[in-house]
Amino acid sequence: MPATRDASMRSSLLAFLIMLAMGAFARADQPAPSVIILDASGSMAAREPDGDTKLDAARRVVTETLAKWPAGGELALIAYGHRRKSDCADIETLVEMGPVSASEVQQKLKPLRARGKTPLSQSLSQAAKLLPANGGSIILVSDGIETCNADPCAVASELRKTNPSLIIHVVGFGLAKGEATQLSCIAENGGGKFFDVGSASQLTQSLDTIKEEIAAAPVVSEPAPQPAPPTEPAPVPEPPHIVRVGLAAVAQGLGPIVDAPVRWEVKDDKHETVFAGESRALSLDLAAGTYEVVASAANAQGKASVIVTGEEGKTYEVEVPAGRLDLALAANKSAAPFGDLEAAGVQWTLEPDEGQGKVEIPSLARPSLLLAPGRYKIGAKLKGLEATALATVVPGAPAAVTLDFRLGTVVLEAAFDGEAETLDDAAMLSWRIGEGDRAQTISGQARPRLVLPEGRYPVTLSIAGADVPASAEVSAAEERVARVVVGGGELALSARLGPQAPPIDDWRDAFWTLEPAQALSPAKTIEIQQAAPNAPLPPGRWHIGLKSGTVTVEKEVMVAPGSKTALDFDLGGSRLTASATPAAGERAANTVYSVFALDATDTPATDAIYEVGSSEDMSTILPAGKWRVVASDSDGRAGQADIELGIGEERSLDLKLE
Repeated sequence: MPATRDASMRSSLLAFLIMLAMGAFARADQPAPSVIILDASGSMAAREPDGDTKLDAARRVVTETLAKWPAGGELALIAYGHRRKSDCADIETLVEMGPVSASEVQQKLKPLRARGKTPLSQSLSQAAKLLPANGGSIILVSDGIETCNADPCAVASELRKTNPSLIIHVVGFGLAKGEATQLSCIAENGGGKFFDVGSASQLTQSLDTIKEEIAAAPVVSEPAPQPAPPTEPAPVPEPPHIVRVGLAAVAQGLGPIVDAPVRWEVKDDKHETVFAGESRALSLDLAAGTYEVVASAANAQGKASVIVTGEEGKTYEVEVPAGRLDLALAANKSAAPFGDLEAAGVQWTLEPDEGQGKVEIPSLARPSLLLAPGRYKIGAKLKGLEATALATVVPGAPAAVTLDFRLGTVVLEAAFDGEAETLDDAAMLSWRIGEGDRAQTISGQARPRLVLPEGRYPVTLSIAGADVPASAEVSAAEERVARVVVGGGELALSARLGPQAPPIDDWRDAFWTLEPAQALSPAKTIEIQQAAPNAPLPPGRWHIGLKSGTVTVEKEVMVAPGSKTALDFDLGGSRLTASATPAAGERAANTVYSVFALDATDTPATDAIYEVGSSEDMSTILPAGKWRVVASDSDGRAGQADIELGIGEERSLDLKLE
């Protein structure tokens, strides 16, 4: 009997040990528990090329990935920035740790809206608390870096130190330049991998890679601890009485701060932070006690010690010593302030002069600023203009400062020496005012009107190829006229076929060349395609050439200051119009006309003086004399005729093509 009993005991002990071993390793092939942290900050509202927002793409990819998650895996889901703007405490566990359910995750992700900040550090800490002591994985999906004044790389190192089996993977989704460094160090310090992706398809690939890595490294569960002997229950202390209270920042003498975000920091009597974030009006659930509250708006800061009693809904005010400064821009002291359209693109600067903190000024026409007391230097730049002013901010008092660009108006005009009437041929005038990079060039205006900062400016008028120097005085809030006196004259040019012929009136028949032969000021050659141009010229001797058809004539003329000279050119030629008509059939698409000079024996010259291809008739101006006109069309038909032209004649010739 003793031997039988010993054998029975050994069998029972062996079975018990096998059951313990099975319990210890029953989950050895299951994937490690994981926590996904999804970014729902304001920047996730940006649109992808397909029209979806980043948040839409991320929740779709996360849901599709979880539908393929390894069997038996457990998962939790955290999101941040989806409920409130500018609140670093806006972090929510959407799905507690448990078996993976893609449908549940999809329902939890559906109502998310991209709104707030990016509290990476606090989100990592919250995720680590959802994992067991023997490890697990955190998967962070974010499109930006920490925006809540914390160091997520240091947090990752500390979490890894506390739980060496913890793995942190990071997926950067559409990161801005330079942001990958911070996110990659989170993965590096957390023992995981970093992925920098720019599209939904790349996000899917990165999450699939992480999923496969998690599946390949299952977590071995520790043996369940033996139940401890029963102990007497410890007395449960009474929970503290929690009340909802409000905190309001008040500018001394100006009332509640409602038009600017307020940065809050609330600490209890143990100097532990119970809230830190931004909000215009703040509502907190606090236990009764004493709290140190700091409220900061712009570069002003107020502190208060608040004693919270059991009174529900009470609002405590924190006074912030600050004043208000209203800014505006104007062309000059007598002008109305600029509106939004006139001030578009303005760049403001604000330099504290007495140790105050710096403040960024929005690019608005009339910004209104809440500032700490003291003296400031204000600057504004707009379209190359600059203005500065000094202002003193007094607690509880509003102040207004208008920056003055000291602009005035100048009208530029030109006239010949001794003439009261201004030059009005805008096509002949080009202006330049100012020096260097700020010089302005104006063409096509006879009397340009300019608005410029006060001062004296060099002016150059370019007229008919010559530059005439002058200067202009601009006075703030005034309009002045600067006249440039041109010492030159004007030529009235015309041409005719012969002495008794009417003037040519077709611009295609006159190409003028005006070259300075001996000008009194530097001048350039002028070319004009016009039948009878009026050309203002600097004084001096000018060589005038006219080409009309095949005829060229030249003259020289002296242009005197203030002169008006009519110059008529006798071409000594005639106009010939020729047509070509087929003897049979229709007219061809193209006919080539060639004109040859005939000598006394009616022998044509070797080279044509004029040749043109045309689908219609030919017309040109030729010197008086005898000519042979030859026409040949694209169908191989040809014809010719001789004609004698006299000075001033206009003749027509019809050629038969055979």
